Amino acid sequence: MPRLRIGLRCALAFLLVATALMLGTGAGVADASSTCTGTLEHPGVLAGVYSGGASIEGVCDVDGGAATVEGDLTVLPGSTLVAAYAKNDVSPPGASSLTVTGNLLVDSGAIAILGCNIAKGSFFPCLDDSEGESQVHVEENIRGSKP
Repeated sequence: MPRLRIGLRCALAFLLVATALMLGTGAGVADASSTCTGTLEHPGVLAGVYSGGASIEGVCDVDGGAATVEGDLTVLPGSTLVAAYAKNDVSPPGASSLTVTGNLLVDSGAIAILGCNIAKGSFFPCLDDSEGESQVHVEENIRGSKP
């Protein structure tokens, strides 16, 4: 009987360690840094490099310098992406830009405001500089879902 208890304890310990290792390496867990979250009062900031794609949940601005999404960028239902800023408003100086190497997917009920430049024929001025311009590059497709 004592050998059985020791065997069960070892098996339980092995399962606990294996589970902890799986969670620690992110197996089956989404990478939190690949989702930009925010609210209208406190928008999130999409900036830096996102490997493997990213998503927008709530309201997120591209006003913190260059944002590069390697893969698809998805604006989730009811969410808003605003890439209409010329400057790096988070840590000046510099400019803000958005590059998506895959598709930009705008789900049902979501909004994506892309680009600004009143000087080059756009009818939409940048939100932080009426004379500025923003750079938005989507290498594949921009797709929207019906409401």
